[in-house]
Amino acid sequence: SKMSTLDGIDGVKDYVDVAKKWGHKAIAITDHGNVQGFPDLFKATKDESIKPIYGAEFTFVDEEDTQIVKNPIDVSFDDAVYTVFDIETTGLSVNYDKIIEIAAVKIKDGHIIVIDPGGHVKNGCYVVANPNDEFIFRQLFIEGDRYILRATQPGFEEIELTKGTQEIVGVVSQRSGRRRSEHKRYDVD
Repeated sequence: SKMSTLDGIDGVKDYVDVAKKWGHKAIAITDHGNVQGFPDLFKATKDESIKPIYGAEFTFVDEEDTQIVKNPIDVSFDDAVYTVFDIETTGLSVNYDKIIEIAAVKIKDGHIIVIDPGGHVKNGCYVVANPNDEFIFRQLFIEGDRYILRATQPGFEEIELTKGTQEIVGVVSQRSGRRRSEHKRYDVD
């Protein structure tokens, strides 16, 4: 059905109506990677004039041969530091559509760090940058015409952004925590 992104044409009800018209006794739905059409199939076959067959086509990944995480470590979610991305696009085609918005939330020690892709870049702000095709989280220092990223922890080298602000993908705007006293805004002076 149209619930199979980039493959489906019509809605579930349209297919059920045609199957009924042609005298079929049953109809199956097997969308790609989802079961979002199941409620529509249930509604369209509720009169019991045609039997619904619920299915789905899923893609399985052999975890033994696939590296999902770069440099994996064995750590619980409570102790892990990770980033959740939300990407908004004009569609799903890599050839014809484009990314129009990226939001990222970094989670550390139960804190959520909000990263604003359109945030105001200023001296001392915390940023996510993409020098050398690697995303990093650092504090930005502007010294004349130089844009320097310094780590928040000792032992990491400074990185100079050769393309200035073009390599910055987002600015940390706030951090929320388990308690209100742990909340902090970074985007206000």
